[in-house]
Amino acid sequence: EVLLLAPDGTERFLLGAHWVVEGLGHGERVLVLLSGEAPDAFLARLGRMGVDTAAAVAAGSLTIVDWHACWTQPVEGVEEFHRTLRASRRIEDLLAAVDRALPALAPAPERRAFVDFLPLAVKALDEAGASEALKALRMRLSDAGVTALFSGDRGMPEARRDALLP
Repeated sequence: EVLLLAPDGTERFLLGAHWVVEGLGHGERVLVLLSGEAPDAFLARLGRMGVDTAAAVAAGSLTIVDWHACWTQPVEGVEEFHRTLRASRRIEDLLAAVDRALPALAPAPERRAFVDFLPLAVKALDEAGASEALKALRMRLSDAGVTALFSGDRGMPEARRDALLP
């Protein structure tokens, strides 16, 4: 797994999109967990980079977990919306959405994930909650043999980052 520290804004999603495009180009199955950008915007970015996102999602090559929508509209538990798994604000629901998404990656020998979780988690949760959620995410992805790129905010204080990433 890799932690990518980027400035707050679209740069981290552009770098994450490159990670996704590379994986899809090598025939890998890819999971994308988004909290700071709407899935439609991320999928549009992938489309501008040459990915037929509708085909990739339909084929199961690309799986999206949306932890963005719940901050702007009601989401109950885990909901499927246009082949995207939306999770409520509850960490248990986010982890349940990831658990539901992971089997779609299993057929491929190589799997990767772009996880945009930290920037919102450190704002929405207390330090212990963010740390435990990150630990649970990392364990699930590692157990599933997924190489993950986690995005983080370069502006996060070093002591806070170190507390989250033991």
